[in-house]
This record gives sequence, C-alpha cells and structure tokens, in this order.
Amino acid sequence: MEQRMYRIASEQNLTLLEIADNWSREISPKRTSIELEKSLIQAWWRGELQATGNITRLKAIDALFTSVAARPLFWVNGEPEPKTIWDHPDGSAEVFIGPILKVPSHSPDEWSDENCNDAFEEIAKDWDNQAFDLIRPIISETTLSERDFTAWIKAKGHDRPEFWVEPKSFEADRVLKAPKTALKKISKNKAPDFVRLYQSKTLGAGDQPTKAGLESYSLAENYDGTRDSLRNAFDEIMGGNAPGRGRPKKSRK
Repeated sequence: MEQRMYRIASEQNLTLLEIADNWSREISPKRTSIELEKSLIQAWWRGELQATGNITRLKAIDALFTSVAARPLFWVNGEPEPKTIWDHPDGSAEVFIGPILKVPSHSPDEWSDENCNDAFEEIAKDWDNQAFDLIRPIISETTLSERDFTAWIKAKGHDRPEFWVEPKSFEADRVLKAPKTALKKISKNKAPDFVRLYQSKTLGAGDQPTKAGLESYSLAENYDGTRDSLRNAFDEIMGGNAPGRGRPKKSRK
C-alpha cells in the first residue's frame, strides 16, 4: 500500500510514541516503531531528551523500587551485593538476568539525578519494552518539541525526518498533499472493521498500532481519520492488548 506523507507542524509537540510511529515511516534503513520507541526511551533515561510529562526519571525509578510487581534488583549503597542466583533442592537454579540498579539509600527522598545517574544508565542499557511495562506507557506519553528532537537526532548523526516541518512549509505542504477528492466519512458501525484492518496490516509489518498511525492510514485511504468514531473504536479494540508484566528468568540444571 502506498502511503501519503503525513505532515505535522513543528509548533505541535508529540509524544515519544507518536514520534516513533511517524519516524518509522521514513527512516532508512527501515526500523519498526517499537524499535524507535525503545531508542527514544533509552535517550530519555540518559537525559538526552528534554521531554515533558507526568513523570521524571526519579519518579520512574521510585515506581520500580516500591512496586511489588516484577522489577530490577536494587543494590543500596553500603549493603552487600544482592544475590542473582538461587539454588533449588532439585539441583536446578533460578538466575536473575535483569539490571542491578545501585541507589544511594532506602529512601527515595534522598535520591537525585546525580546520585542515581549510574542506575539510569543501567536501565537505558537493559531497557526492554515488555519487561518494563509498569512504567513504559507513561514514559512513552511524555512529549517532545520538534526543536529538541531535531537537536538530538543531529547529535546522533541521523538524517532529519520530514514528518515534522516548519509552520510555513506545513501550510504549503498541506495544500500540495491535500486529497483531490473530499475525504470519505466512516460510520460508527464500520469504524471497528476499519480499525481492525489497520491493526492487522500494522502488526503484520512489525509495527505497533497507534492513533497517530491510524490517522495516517486513514488519510492514505482517503478517509477522515480524525473522527471520534474511529478513535473510540481504536480505544475499544486496543484497550485489552497491553503487554503482560514481568521478565522471564532463566533456569539451569
């Protein structure tokens, strides 16, 4: 399917998830939106992205530290290094394969970006979208400006993508890229089938379905992708597809 380029004005901030989705449509060599989301989150943990949202790196690591769900091992300064191998009576052993995060104390109130910098780097190096699903959604929803994103990709040696354009270019591009015929409407009854078709094609290509991607797909098919019927159908269909929690552990005999 040939996709029409979906342009976004540079004055509009985007979430990390939306950036990954749009960037994946033009980056070369090709990378999936999931792979790019991981790269953006790793950069966020390293303090390379000045994203804004409802979470900071300290709040995120605090959530991991206090969670009763599966999480990394924490090594509190001044205490013995935590065990990573547990032997069982039957001769097998359970081996922890996640990161070990060194923190200055048991009290997150005493933590800072400076004394937790090594822990941030360990998470960035070992980041896995599914294993860190406790905090992944809220990090992916942090927003970034076009200026900060462009500065980061230039520092990394990437080509500047074309989906985020200057306001004047955006206006001209919107005229040039406007469909020759009026956008077709999607009824509330047909919206779920349309979303499922988009979901199937996106997953088949190894990408992650998103609302931004749905709107791009709708425009490429000459449909109005901004209608509430499509967005609501997307929420209903994708609402139960969040990845499971926990990180697998290896066993040895």
